[in-house]
Amino acid sequence: MSRALRVPVDRLSEGESLLSEAASRYVVKVHRRVPGQELRLFSAESGEFADAVLVSDRLPRVCVKVSELQVYRRSLPDVHLIQSVGKGDKPEQAVRAATVFNATHLHFAISERSVARLAGKIRNERLAKVAVESARQCERFDLPRVFEPRPLGDILMDPDVPVGFLCAWAEDAQPLVEELVRRERGSPLSFLVGPEGGLSNDEVIAARSKGWQPSSLGPNVLRTETAAELVLGVASLIQNRVS
Repeated sequence: MSRALRVPVDRLSEGESLLSEAASRYVVKVHRRVPGQELRLFSAESGEFADAVLVSDRLPRVCVKVSELQVYRRSLPDVHLIQSVGKGDKPEQAVRAATVFNATHLHFAISERSVARLAGKIRNERLAKVAVESARQCERFDLPRVFEPRPLGDILMDPDVPVGFLCAWAEDAQPLVEELVRRERGSPLSFLVGPEGGLSNDEVIAARSKGWQPSSLGPNVLRTETAAELVLGVASLIQNRVS
């Protein structure tokens, strides 16, 4: 028996309904599902999901019958990633990592060594699509909240961003894994990752003055996107181990 195909949708309602043209092609053309087969529909924006059965495979819009709607309830604490704006597709990689590793908030920061002009080129529609595709792939039912780029100093002053781990070199930095294991269960987590070239000394001092704790990611120098994936992946493993 084949596994129910996960299909992202904009909205869900019980009973029979038509999928969008894009979702219909995904079901019929890409995965060759036929009437009678089960689907798992989910709206990552609303956090709703439901089992459904494909009723008709007639394009451009197939018909499905949706059973009882369910609402995803997150059991893990909030996880914030502050990611300095990077070049190329690094914003997309940050969104993908935040989604796959269960971060709840992604803050794009403009730091001293960021290329400030790149902040204006972040395409919100593309990032939203990446988040939905990543949620479908990893079987997540909600999406991280992605914030517009803003100066790092403003983010550090934001009372809604918990003080957390500063992923930057320092002589007194403690191994991140050990610090996470000792962390109080259920408390929110925050990680600050610098851009290519790292955070400036002034930025490190400013973060530390507000309580951010320098944390070691190991002996190697990591790319900014690799550092983000590492900290979120480790946090996700530890949270699931102790939850």
